[in-house]
Amino acid sequence: MLFTAPAFSAPPSRKALDKAQKQRCEHVVKTSAHAEASKSKRKSPLRANAEANWLPTAQTLSEWYDGEWEQTAEITTVYTPEGLVATETFIDSDGSAMREHNKYNENGRNIEQFIEASSDGEEFENSTLARRSYAPRITSLIIKNESYIWMAGDWQKGSNDYIRTVTRNDDGNVTEVVVSTFFDGKATTIKNEILSYNWGTDTYYWEDGEEYSNIVWAETDGQFGEMGTFCTGANRFLSATYTSEGETIGDMTVTYTDNGYTARIEQDGMLFVESSSTPDSFGSFSFTSTISFYDEDEGINVELIRGERATYDKWGHELEYYFSEITDLDFLGCEEDIIEWNIGHVEMAEGQPYPSTYLLETFIVSDDEGEYPDEDIYARSAETPAGEWENVYMVEYTQWNDLSGVSDIISEDTDAPVEYFNLQGIRVDEPTNGLFIRRQGHKTEKVIL
Repeated sequence: MLFTAPAFSAPPSRKALDKAQKQRCEHVVKTSAHAEASKSKRKSPLRANAEANWLPTAQTLSEWYDGEWEQTAEITTVYTPEGLVATETFIDSDGSAMREHNKYNENGRNIEQFIEASSDGEEFENSTLARRSYAPRITSLIIKNESYIWMAGDWQKGSNDYIRTVTRNDDGNVTEVVVSTFFDGKATTIKNEILSYNWGTDTYYWEDGEEYSNIVWAETDGQFGEMGTFCTGANRFLSATYTSEGETIGDMTVTYTDNGYTARIEQDGMLFVESSSTPDSFGSFSFTSTISFYDEDEGINVELIRGERATYDKWGHELEYYFSEITDLDFLGCEEDIIEWNIGHVEMAEGQPYPSTYLLETFIVSDDEGEYPDEDIYARSAETPAGEWENVYMVEYTQWNDLSGVSDIISEDTDAPVEYFNLQGIRVDEPTNGLFIRRQGHKTEKVIL
């Protein structure tokens, strides 16, 4: 549902702040369970970000278990001439497999995704099907999503179906997307409501969510379909009053740099600051939110800082990810909780312009006194905690193709045999008079005969 996520991170409640004031920050101890959670979160292989013409067509994925590498999957990929994933096959270590087919519109947006599954890697069966339509002007906004699941030999409607109706005024600006937003020329108020359920009366009702009022724009094109971050892109605030769940939080002001922004909200003696920057075109970012206030009971200034940053290379590899929380208690000092810290290592193929191996490590903080990491890249400050680096996963690229040769790969499909299936996935030798699935090599499409 649109307009259900806050565009600006709301300051914590008084109760949460009272609790935060009493905390004396100690380093987070990452247990083995925490490490396992990090592994499971990152099982999907990274795909190269095709700035260059080279794209990986075969990869081997391994994960670090009990002190050694264990191969978990092999991935093969076929691309469109534009460098988008047309077909990708994921073969697990137990022999099971999944094959994904994608179609795109002229803007490179995915309009259909068809997934097949196999228990032995040879005989594939239908699994899921999804189709999407997009708004003509906000080309990234999904206005219709249809999902299907293959059950009992037929496609059954899935649970992720929705339609978004976009309404515009005479100037062509959006005035309503599921939940109303109000316009008079440029928007002066943007709000959302959340569909909630009353168990006592067994009824649904609309509940106040986030609201921005008294908006002064740095720039706007009137084209936004959801409650996003109004500090980036073509729709950016200079100032606004921020309200959450019917409670006015405060007045927000925003200043901008060439690659980022800083937003500030003041509320009853508290100062909330959010800063973000995007230093390159590879998806790297730096984000910091800070809450500052004076604790009258303790007689000290308190500053709560949450920082997150990530660096990627042109292939899309995560080179570093760092997420931490700092509590600064004035003259009592501060310490930093490292929530997550990862380092990625890329090894280039000998004499080639593309990588051969990517390895990701994560930092496990120790609860014992010990030595700091020796490597300079890891030594952030004197407060860097004791701990050790542990492998998470590794991708070995076994084959790359030049994008300029993709057309040659796809053209080979014209020599492959043609197969037809009905909508239930049953092969049809001589299809006539109806809608069928046509497959030739790596290409799958629906045709009417």
